[in-house]
Formats: sequence, structure tokens, C-alpha cells
Amino acid sequence: MVTIKAMGIGRWVLSSDPMQREALSWFDEKSDHYLTPEEQAAQECQRTSKTLHTAWIHSLTS
Repeated sequence: MVTIKAMGIGRWVLSSDPMQREALSWFDEKSDHYLTPEEQAAQECQRTSKTLHTAWIHSLTS
């Protein structure tokens, strides 16, 4: 069985742009924005940084 998701296109403020410019972007049926590859990489970098910071704090307190 194939599941087809509804998608739409709309305006999105570029989070990595200091000028806060808008671009066209894809959205799902709940109006959630699909991340660009650059946004996915930035999100993964933030997760990794937070994980390392938490591990470092834990190593200092144990």
C-alpha cells in the first residue's frame, strides 16, 4: 500500500539569514515546514553540541 501525503508550498523566513528574507518552501498537511539540507545539518549540529555539553557537565559532576 502506498501512502500519499498532502504537500503544499508557501513562504518561509530563512532562519539562517540575518536579514530574515523569505523563500518558498514545502509544507506538510499540518503546515509543518520541511527542512532544507542546510537546516537539517544545522539542527544536527545543535543536537550534537547539546549532547556533548551535557556529557561534559555530567563528567564534571560525577
